[in-house]
Amino acid sequence: MNNPTVESEIVPIENDVDSEAEEDAKEMSKWAHEDILLLIHLYKKYEKLFESGIKKKVWQKINEINGKSKKKKDIINVENKWKSLKRTYKNIKIKSAQSGSQRKHWEYFFSYG
Repeated sequence: MNNPTVESEIVPIENDVDSEAEEDAKEMSKWAHEDILLLIHLYKKYEKLFESGIKKKVWQKINEINGKSKKKKDIINVENKWKSLKRTYKNIKIKSAQSGSQRKHWEYFFSYG
């Protein structure tokens, strides 16, 4: 008699919840060109408020306005995008200042700076 064991009956189940969460995170992290330009514009507009110690409220306001363009992103994603833009800008400025370095092209350089 062929008696299947419990182990042979176990079928691996793909964790759909994790897959969906990963897809949502990927989708949320995509930024359209217009959204990046809007983020830069809004940051500059509210830049003085960041110095007042109410950063979270400022990021919320920027996120609300930015979210009206297409799809809303969470505050952490917006703040991380800004940090990434800032880091890229600084790296390009440093490399451009070095003697003999070729000038780097970054489409947001002049919008940011």
